[in-house]
Amino acid sequence: MTENQLFESAGFKPNIAFEGEDLSIILQLVNEGKGISFIFKYSFLDQYLDNVKILKISNPDCFQTVGIAWNKKRKSSFVVNSFRDFAISFLKDSTE
Repeated sequence: MTENQLFESAGFKPNIAFEGEDLSIILQLVNEGKGISFIFKYSFLDQYLDNVKILKISNPDCFQTVGIAWNKKRKSSFVVNSFRDFAISFLKDSTE
């Protein structure tokens, strides 16, 4: 399902003036009253913006698949192994 189809199924057609990937810039624009944004559930940036309120979408019809891969035959550093373990734990917790 495309983004536009998701919006249609929710009953609206957005008037998109700007799309971006830098979450801090997007939230700053929202903080200045320039629009709304859909952000990742575990973002912490809203804590620093007085005019931003995070709302949970109930019964979402969409999801995002995230994966992680590594070469088991290659020896990894402590930092790499620690990050991999953290990412796996974080992603497991986010699906519950």
